[in-house]
Amino acid sequence: MLGLALAACGSQEGQVINSFFIATKSNDNASLTGMTRVGFPKEEGGQVTTWKVTQVGDERREPFKLQELAQDVEDTKKARDKKNEEFIAFRDENIDATVTIEDGMKKDANATFKGKLADVHAAWLKHRDERREAESQFNEAERRLEEELALVGMSLMGASDKETLQSSAGDVLIKEVGVSVTLKDGKEKPYVFTLLRYALTSPTANRIAQSRWIITEIKPKDAAAT
Repeated sequence: MLGLALAACGSQEGQVINSFFIATKSNDNASLTGMTRVGFPKEEGGQVTTWKVTQVGDERREPFKLQELAQDVEDTKKARDKKNEEFIAFRDENIDATVTIEDGMKKDANATFKGKLADVHAAWLKHRDERREAESQFNEAERRLEEELALVGMSLMGASDKETLQSSAGDVLIKEVGVSVTLKDGKEKPYVFTLLRYALTSPTANRIAQSRWIITEIKPKDAAAT
C-alpha cells in the first residue's frame, strides 16, 4: 500500500524519479543505465510532458540473498555435472545401442525402436530430459545471481568485487512510489515505480556501504495493484 503524499521532488525518491524522466526525455542512456533496469513504456515514453511524485509507500526490508544465490549456482552446477556424468556412464555401458538410437533420432526426432533398443531408448530419453532440466535450473540460478550482482553494482556508490559482496551482510530496502505523468494530450496517468536500495555491511569494514535508490519496475497503477 502506498503511503502519504510527498512534495514532488524534495525526497530522495523524488530526485530519482526526476532524474529518470529528464534522462528519458533527453535519451541519456548512460544516465539511465546507472539508475534503472527498466524503461518507461515505449508507447508513452515520448508523450510525457510533466510528472510528479504523489505517494511513497512504507519501506520494506528483505534479507540480502547474494550468498544464497551463489550457493544455488554451485548446487545446481554440481547437479547438472552429475547428470552429465550419469549419462556418459549409461552411454558407455550401452554404446552400440545408443549410437544406433542417436543416428535414428537424427533422421527422425520421433523415431521408435523395438526390443532391447526400446528399453535403452526409454532410458536415453529419461537421461536427456533430466539433463535438460538440470541445465535449465543451473542457467536460471546463474541468471538470478547475475541480476542481483547487477542491481548491487548499480545501487552501491563504491565498487566492490564479487567475493566481497558475497560475504557482505545486510538488507534490501524496497519502496513503491506513486507517480502521476501528464501526456501531450493533457491526460494524466498514474504509475507505480518500484525502487530498491541495499544496506550492506562489508566484512572488512564495520560500516554500512553508501548506496542509492535505483528503479527496478515501472507499472501503470492499476496493473501494479493487481
